[in-house]
Amino acid sequence: QRHIYTRQTHPQRQNAGYHTMAGRSEEVIWEGSTWPACCLSPLCCSSTTWKITSRRIDYSRGCCGSDMETLDVRRITDLRFTRSCAQMCTCRGTLTIMSGDESDPVLRITTF
Repeated sequence: QRHIYTRQTHPQRQNAGYHTMAGRSEEVIWEGSTWPACCLSPLCCSSTTWKITSRRIDYSRGCCGSDMETLDVRRITDLRFTRSCAQMCTCRGTLTIMSGDESDPVLRITTF
C-alpha cells in the first residue's frame, strides 16, 4: 500500500510551506540576502533581504531594512537572467524582474 504525502501532512516538511488565508499552501522558493555595495554593505547596513514564494516576492532594503516591499507574482510581466564574466566563473548572476507594479516596475536580484 502506497502513502502519498502532501506538503501539509509530511512530517519532515511541515515547516517548508505555510498557509494563506484562502487555505492554499505557499511554498518558499528562495530566501537570502544580497549586498548592493559588495563587501561594504555590512558596514553600511545596506543589504537587501529577499523572500520569494510561489505567490509573492517580499524584500527589505535601506538602512537596517527600513523599506519593505511586496510584489505579487501575478503582476510579473517578464524575467531576464544575465551574467558577467566574473559572475559566470563564480556561478552567480543577475535576475531582472519586470512587473506592472507602479512603485517598483523593475527589480534586480544580483548575486556576486
